[in-house]
Amino acid sequence: EEEEEMKQNDSKPAKPLTKSSKQTQRLLQQTKELEREMLAEKPWHMIGEAKGTARPTNSLVESTPQFETATKAAPIIPP
Repeated sequence: EEEEEMKQNDSKPAKPLTKSSKQTQRLLQQTKELEREMLAEKPWHMIGEAKGTARPTNSLVESTPQFETATKAAPIIPP
């Protein structure tokens, strides 16, 4: 698809682009890049629940996992 668009764009005479068309092109390019990143294969620690068979041996030991714990704050007793 993209190659066909490029061929069509090359055959047209070059016109100065308006600000809005430049912005639209930038947004389209940014959208394509973000879609490419989202569809790319992710490392095992970014895919959610990973079984031991889905990750390399000892990979959890070698990494430093970050997690949050929910604890209740101690009450402040006024003097």
